[in-house]
Amino acid sequence: MSYKEWRARIEKNYPKSDSSGSELVPRSLKEAKAVADKFNPVVGKYFVRKSKWNGQVVISPDGRNCKLPNCHIGIKLKDCPDEAILHELVHSYSTSYYPNETYQAHSAMEEASVQYLTQEIAKREGIKLVGSDYDFWTDALREINKTLGLYESDLKFARRLLRVPMTRREEWLSGKAQKAMAGKTFEEINTVTEQLNKLTWEALEKWIREN
Repeated sequence: MSYKEWRARIEKNYPKSDSSGSELVPRSLKEAKAVADKFNPVVGKYFVRKSKWNGQVVISPDGRNCKLPNCHIGIKLKDCPDEAILHELVHSYSTSYYPNETYQAHSAMEEASVQYLTQEIAKREGIKLVGSDYDFWTDALREINKTLGLYESDLKFARRLLRVPMTRREEWLSGKAQKAMAGKTFEEINTVTEQLNKLTWEALEKWIREN
């Protein structure tokens, strides 16, 4: 399932669900642009490659906060928290290097890993987090790292994920986990397998339905 397909299903079946969180933060384009200009060099400290963001912030054509294929940041005027702008800026260092069709094919892992690093940057830079549906995925990634001890911190794990090309990230994480599970207990292996299985749009939709 692609992001586009998932969004259509969510808007049809769960109209109250909102991945930008529940705390409304209205902003003008000028205000959002100022925040993005402030945050972009902060995000840049966590990457080697450069941002593809073109410096433009526009009203979102489909009513959600997003990074558009032309590398504009689209915002929802009635609700555009700092976390959402930070998240879209992180995308500009990752999926912006690929065609939109490639993003759609790998969108679940892209959104999971981008939100993971967004949270870690926010915690270290004093940027407010308001919550997102994607936190379902970041909880899974944190549990994988905790259980397997892949990296000494979630920040290091999140940064490493984003250094892996988007087209190979699922394969890389699966392989990394499989190697690390050698010698682990049945319970630990079962925990990691469950968390890996959560990193899909179908699993997120099921979680939204049940919560």
